[in-house]
Amino acid sequence: MKKKIYSTGANNAINRIEKEIGSLGLSKIISKIPNSDLQTLLLEAFKNRAESIKPNDLMNSYLINPYLGVSELDQREIIKFDSLFYEAVPKEFSAVELSLVCPIGINSVLAKINQNNVLSTIRNLEVIGDPTIALALECAARRKQAMKDNPRSNFQANLATSQRLLRLQPFDKSLGYMQHFKCFGMCTAGRDCGHEKFQIESLKKHIKTYLEFIRLMNRDCFGVNEIEVYLSDIRIMEEIIRIFSIDRKKVMENTQNPSYCVFAENKIGLAETVPDITDLDQKNLDKYGINKHLFQLIKFQKTVLDPFRKTYPEMAFGFDLARIAGIGYYENHCFHIYGKNKSGLRIQLADGGFTDWTKKLLNNKKEALLTSGFGADLCHKMFRR
Repeated sequence: MKKKIYSTGANNAINRIEKEIGSLGLSKIISKIPNSDLQTLLLEAFKNRAESIKPNDLMNSYLINPYLGVSELDQREIIKFDSLFYEAVPKEFSAVELSLVCPIGINSVLAKINQNNVLSTIRNLEVIGDPTIALALECAARRKQAMKDNPRSNFQANLATSQRLLRLQPFDKSLGYMQHFKCFGMCTAGRDCGHEKFQIESLKKHIKTYLEFIRLMNRDCFGVNEIEVYLSDIRIMEEIIRIFSIDRKKVMENTQNPSYCVFAENKIGLAETVPDITDLDQKNLDKYGINKHLFQLIKFQKTVLDPFRKTYPEMAFGFDLARIAGIGYYENHCFHIYGKNKSGLRIQLADGGFTDWTKKLLNNKKEALLTSGFGADLCHKMFRR
C-alpha cells in the first residue's frame, strides 16, 4: 500500500488540528477505519453538525461560497446550445445523461488529477469534475459486456454528453470562468487492431464533430474566427524533458500558462508549430530523439488533416510540437481546437486525446480510448455575437 504524501501546508494544518483537539495521530487512526465504518462515523458527525445550522447560516454560505450560485447564462440559452451541439454529433454516438457522482478516486487513479481539485463525499463518491472520465467508465462497462461473448470483439462504444461540472481549484473569473460550468464530452472506446486504424477513425469522428458544431455556431448567433486545429504527440515533450533533464515539475506547473514554452525556455531548436510535419529539419529530429514519434504524425497528416483541409478551407490545420498540456493525462496523441472572438482573444474551444483508462479498467492492453471535451459555457459567453 502506497504511503499517503501530503504537502507541507496540509501537514502543518493536520498537526495544528490534532494539537488543538488533543488527539495526536488522529488522521492516521481515521485513515485505518474501514470504509463502511468511516462512512457511518462521518454521517453521524455531519448530522450532528447540520442540527446546529440556522437558516441565516445557509444564506451566508450561499452568498460567499464560490462553488454555489447560478450560471450567468439563461437556462433557455443553455438548452438551445445543447441542441446545436447534438445536431453535429453523429447518430452512432449514444447521448447519455450521467449521474452527478462517480466512484471516489476515479480522477486521481485514472487521470492523475489531484484529489483536492474534486469534491469528495463521505459516501465514497466524488462529484463529476471531468465528463470524459465518467464516460470512460460507461464505455468500459459496454466493452466488457461485448467481450463476454467474444474476447476479441471490435464493438465500439461511442458516447456523448452535456454535463455540468464542479472544480475546486480557483479560476480566473475575469476570463469568464466559474467553479461550476457546462462541458460537452465525447468518448470512443474499442479494440486496438493495429496500423493506427482505431486512432485515425476516432480522431476523424471527434474532430469533425467539433468542426461541424463550430460551423453551426457561426450560422447561428456566434462568431468564431481564425479557427485552428493542432495535432500533438505528448511523448515528444516527454522525450525532450528526459533528454535535456528539464525540470518536469516546473513544466507541469505551467501547463495552463500560455506565455510559457519549453522550447524557448530551454533553447530547443525546433519550431513550436508547423502546418506540415515534413517541413521539420531532419538533423534536429535526430538530435532531439523524436524521429520515431513522427511516423504516426505523418500518417495522421495524410489521413486526417489533409482531408479536413479540403472540407474546411476556412480553417487552419497543423501540428503543435511544444504542447505540454496533457502531460500525465494523455497517453500519446492529442488535439486542440482554438478560435478567436470578436475582440481578437484566442480561446481554446476543444481538447482531446488518447488515454489508457479503459486499458486499466479492463486490464487489457488492447483496449483503446479517445476522449474529448468542449467548453460549452465559456464558449457561449466568449463567442456570442
